[in-house]
Amino acid sequence: MEKDSKKGRPTAVEMAVDILNRRFAGARAAGAAMSSQNQRSPVKRQLTTPAPLPKVLYKYLPRRYAESLVGVGNTQIGTLHDFRRLELGPGIADANEGRKELRASFVEAETFAHGTPSGEALNELGVIKVTGGASVTFSDVTIVRGIDHPNAYIWCCSTDMSEEAMSGLDGADTCVEIFDVDGFFKALHAAVSSLTAVQLIGVAPVTYSTRSEEWSRQNLGLHAAYLKGIEYKRQGEVRAVWTVDNDPTTLQPLIIPESNIGKYCHIVDISVSG
Repeated sequence: MEKDSKKGRPTAVEMAVDILNRRFAGARAAGAAMSSQNQRSPVKRQLTTPAPLPKVLYKYLPRRYAESLVGVGNTQIGTLHDFRRLELGPGIADANEGRKELRASFVEAETFAHGTPSGEALNELGVIKVTGGASVTFSDVTIVRGIDHPNAYIWCCSTDMSEEAMSGLDGADTCVEIFDVDGFFKALHAAVSSLTAVQLIGVAPVTYSTRSEEWSRQNLGLHAAYLKGIEYKRQGEVRAVWTVDNDPTTLQPLIIPESNIGKYCHIVDISVSG
């Protein structure tokens, strides 16, 4: 991190960026802590696609849950790993939630030296450490690194208001329109924070892609918590994700009995054609 030229310490903006970078390092390995060297890494981690959110979003639920959401602000915050349970039903369960693999293919010789951006990127990849002025060269080899994001809280909705989007979620028969997206997620974050200590990663659209990604030589690529298979693309999902300070392996879905989120949404009808 660069230093404030006047005071010799990081500026507030730089500190905030550094904190976010370290927070997302969980994608490297469950519960793994970054070394002080990696915390100083100049490598910029690409974590989510910085796309603006639509002005209106939609949540598909069984009728009684939709009425409770709008009426008293009652909702459930799921967990990333809980969505891996196949018994949750089609469109909800995804055995690979939070998982992906990075493939580093070296056809021609490539050298990574300690203290260089490429060396720091290799260290972040986590398959080998380049330290103490050393360097390493790869040629005619492919390295595969599996990423399994630590468990986290998650709340999902959709950009698409359609029968097709709703039919893809097992048990859903009612559409809730979130007409004030900013107000809704501020209220949702406040409600979650009132029940447990969390850090909001962000509210962002899901990227639909294969779960095998070629390593960019710069960062860990797409954030695993915002990645789903192409077969789910019709959902047009947007999700809020929160990490926790305590042991993520103990997370269970969180029930918000009442909150202010109901003020920012209402039930809308979807015409169902034969």
